[in-house]
Amino acid sequence: MQPTATDPRSVLAARITEHREKVERRAAQLKRVNIRVIALNLLFSSLATLLAGLTAATGPLIGEGSAAWRWTCGIVAVATAGTALTTGIQQRFKVPEAMARALTCVARLRSLELALQLSTLTPEEVGQQYEQLLASYPEELA
Repeated sequence: MQPTATDPRSVLAARITEHREKVERRAAQLKRVNIRVIALNLLFSSLATLLAGLTAATGPLIGEGSAAWRWTCGIVAVATAGTALTTGIQQRFKVPEAMARALTCVARLRSLELALQLSTLTPEEVGQQYEQLLASYPEELA
C-alpha cells in the first residue's frame, strides 16, 4: 500500500524504512570488509610467525647458504608487511568504527519505526527525532 500525501505517519514511516534498509546494507558491507581484513591480518601474522619459528628451529626454508637466508628472510618480511598493511587499512578507514555507527543508526531508525507502529509517539515527535538522527548521522543517511 502506497502512503498518501495526506497521511504524515505513512510518509514518515516510508522514509524511515527506506533509510533503515539503506543503512542496513551499508552495515552489512562494512561487516564483510571488516571480516576480510581481520582474516587477512590473522593469516599474514600467523604465516610470518610460523615461518620465523621454523627458520629459527631448522635453518633456512629453501636451500643453503646466504642466498637461502635472504630468501627466507624475504618471505618472512613479505608476510610481516602484509600484516602491517591490513592493520593500516583497518586503522586508516576506521572500518570497525564506521560499522558501529551504522549499526547504532539502524537501531535508532528501528526504534522510530516501532514508535510509529505502536503510536507511542506522535508523528510530530517522531519527525523531530528523525531530523535529529539525520543531523547526527550524515554519512550513514546521505
